[in-house]
Amino acid sequence: ALEGYKDLLELVIADGRIPPEQKHALHRYRARHGIPEAEHFQMLSSLGWTRAEYDDGILNSKWSAISLLWKKTHPQKLPSLEKERESRSFKKERSDTQKLTLPQKGVQEELLESLGPATLNCQ
Repeated sequence: ALEGYKDLLELVIADGRIPPEQKHALHRYRARHGIPEAEHFQMLSSLGWTRAEYDDGILNSKWSAISLLWKKTHPQKLPSLEKERESRSFKKERSDTQKLTLPQKGVQEELLESLGPATLNCQ
């Protein structure tokens, strides 16, 4: 059962993400086959994952790779985005009552939009 579970775990983590549905399926497999949680996390560690990464559902090195790719394709855009974000943050508008204007988009949202869905599914 342990070898079968490790094979299953390798398939689930292959793309650097673990959706909640797959975590649930892994948990059910462990429960049915009596695989202790400690063994599960030892296998994850041997495959390059930490417990925190498993809990988050994403391998941190995958986010690092996405960030690096974005910085390479948008080298001049990152500093201007930071400045724009700072200038848009909590600006006060003049009117009868003062209002706060929140930023329309954060850097992370713009990063994900610029990469597009096809890039996020790449290994």
